[in-house]
Amino acid sequence: MAKMGMFIVVAFAFGYYFGQMSLETSTGYVSKFKTSVIQECREEVKARVVESQTVPGEIKDQKDELGSQKPEDRNDSDPKKYSHRASEIAFESDKKEFLKQIEVKNLFEELKTAKVIGEDQLKILNGYFTGQVEFDATDRPSWDVELRMSGQVLNEEPRGDKVVSLSRNGKVFARTTGKGRIKGVLSMSSDPNSILVEVNGDEGYIQMYYLPRLDEFSGIYYHKVSIGEFEREGIVSLKRSYSSASF
Repeated sequence: MAKMGMFIVVAFAFGYYFGQMSLETSTGYVSKFKTSVIQECREEVKARVVESQTVPGEIKDQKDELGSQKPEDRNDSDPKKYSHRASEIAFESDKKEFLKQIEVKNLFEELKTAKVIGEDQLKILNGYFTGQVEFDATDRPSWDVELRMSGQVLNEEPRGDKVVSLSRNGKVFARTTGKGRIKGVLSMSSDPNSILVEVNGDEGYIQMYYLPRLDEFSGIYYHKVSIGEFEREGIVSLKRSYSSASF
């Protein structure tokens, strides 16, 4: 009986010992598993936080870089990529940035492929607009510009009356008028949002866009420096005037 009791005690001791070992092993495994899961969660959260902080900044940097580059540096001669933003412009600062983005590299090539304006463009042009050419050379006096248009598209051809005049120091030095088929007002084939207006004979052109939120045209003035070559010389703003304008 004593031996049986001793056997039970020993068996109980061994059972308790191995049970403790098993419990410690299981607990250690669970602890390691929990640690691994927590670490993975921390890394995932950290990655998401970094992503949320850096991506907008990277996008902003790209936008800033794009806006600060000259058109020739951007390797981009397609203003159509940016001209749709004309409908969003509501401030002068937006206009200047917009004009940097839509400047064309080779106006002569655009003129060779330009087409007549469509009905939607002519509807916007109908009216009386006044404004200025402000030259990039700050020491050069600005020009006053008047644009008067009244017409409609008949058989896919714009017809009506047109007057474009330029003045300096209150004196008109260039004036173009026309009745019937509207000439010298074109649409760039590479960018249907753009309108090209011939001014000062064929010595200059205005590449302009309608800004609906401001009800005005904004654009770039190019001057012919030689046959088949034009250079940007300034920017143009033409505001709609609701005073009577006779032809």
